[in-house]
Amino acid sequence: MGLVQGESIAARLLNVLGALRLDRTICAAAGAAGLRYTYGASLGMHVEHFEESELILIWGSNPIASSLHFWTRAQEAKRRGAARS
Repeated sequence: MGLVQGESIAARLLNVLGALRLDRTICAAAGAAGLRYTYGASLGMHVEHFEESELILIWGSNPIASSLHFWTRAQEAKRRGAARS
């Protein structure tokens, strides 16, 4: 995903095709839309706050593969004594 989704050669191609307003993210836009339809708004914690958590529950996710920015913070919370399930 990084090279395809990020600012690489794909951005040049999409620009040539006229897709200037294309949202090229897969999970961010879909996740925000899902939260709006489910809860009425985008909800969630800032990832920095996870380091201060006493309990982190990971449900239906593999953050090592899909969310390293969160996983790093969860590991710091664990070092500080947080429980994980």
